[in-house]
Amino acid sequence: MESNSDGISFSHLVSDEFSSSVNWSDNADNSNKYESNLFVIIQHGAIKKYAYPILTVAFVLATIVMFSVPFVKVMILMTALFFLQGITYGLTDLCATHILLTMWNLYFAAPFSVARAGVGTGGVFVYLFIYPFLTKQGASHNDTNVSGINSTLTVVSATKSAQFNISIPYFITGSLCALIALGHLFLAFREAKNKKERLEFKQSDYGTLTSNGGQDEEVPSPYSPRTFGYGDYRYGLTLCIIFICYIIAVGGNELGFPAFYFTFLKSDRFNVSNSEANLDNILFWLTNAASRIPVAILCVYVATSIILSVILTSGLCVGIIWLIVIWVVGATSTSLCILGTAAGAVLGALFPLSMAYISERMQVTHVALAYLYSGEAIGGVLFSKISGDVIDRDARHFITLYTAGIAVNVILYFAAESVYFAHQRKTSFDTQTSVTNGVTLAPENVTEQEDK
Repeated sequence: MESNSDGISFSHLVSDEFSSSVNWSDNADNSNKYESNLFVIIQHGAIKKYAYPILTVAFVLATIVMFSVPFVKVMILMTALFFLQGITYGLTDLCATHILLTMWNLYFAAPFSVARAGVGTGGVFVYLFIYPFLTKQGASHNDTNVSGINSTLTVVSATKSAQFNISIPYFITGSLCALIALGHLFLAFREAKNKKERLEFKQSDYGTLTSNGGQDEEVPSPYSPRTFGYGDYRYGLTLCIIFICYIIAVGGNELGFPAFYFTFLKSDRFNVSNSEANLDNILFWLTNAASRIPVAILCVYVATSIILSVILTSGLCVGIIWLIVIWVVGATSTSLCILGTAAGAVLGALFPLSMAYISERMQVTHVALAYLYSGEAIGGVLFSKISGDVIDRDARHFITLYTAGIAVNVILYFAAESVYFAHQRKTSFDTQTSVTNGVTLAPENVTEQEDK
């Protein structure tokens, strides 16, 4: 049910004609993901009613992208494939998260963390099993050099006449997407059958349908902050604004940092070889995936807010140490590897924990979910754009950007906690006042009864 972000990201893998547009393609993915979220905001009932059919269509589109990219040599067609890739990315994220939220509600943290572990695992598989295919056909290993990176793997570039054996990875990934689409199609038919049975049961129970005296119940608007805040408009609006800003910073680091991590390592500031940079990337994705499993287990026994506060504090400490190392002490390949691995662990756990934490503090409807994923996409676009400019000038500021994003998350986390506890205190005070008023009125009522 989790998104196909690893599978569809293979459409970044292009031959040397398109290798200069890798960073642009990452922005295109995030922009198109944002557009799909806007569609869900407008047509808010679609995700709620047709989650499985939409997932089926999304993976069918992903399959088309996978089987088409190896044969595309025209930029316009490649742009169209990037567009489809971003659409499928956004739709799969939204539908999968909505289904998990519906199934697990407040216990959403553990299953969502396990599902998101597949993202990091896919990144590892790319480096271990796909990289051997990215060699120049008929050329020796020394003729190839690593020239850039996208969100999941290194783009290997040689001369203008180089041809890359990327058809096999694409066909394997496309076949997996097709199998997933068939699985979601089966689930869609089963869900439709269950809905039909429930409808027939309700129609047979006429008393249930008329229990409200023939009056229609007022359905809360999915767009209203009052819905997000469990009936409190001000609370819902405040948390919605805070969490959208928060998720923009999270999305910037989660989507943008891996896209430029290899470029950062290979900058002129650091003496890192290609093999060392590839190893750093493998370790980054390993810890990115592995960190989500213990977090999923901890969420069963420890409050999500406590775990998230530990992750944010750890991420901020990693950023500060990294800044000291690259600006004061002097970075080595070993220190870069250790700090990059630590950053992978932090970023791996940050997004699923953040979504679980938000679902506990406010009511996350399918519209609110689209708002949050739109914020994530915007953060990815902004981080990617700023990172490209920063690395061209001084690669060390790339870590400054990462640390600034984590610092923003820490500030907004404490702001959200303050709003939450203020709301809880107000609610508790109002409840206590109501109870107190009821107790004080009771003796008067008893006296009146006795006088009569």
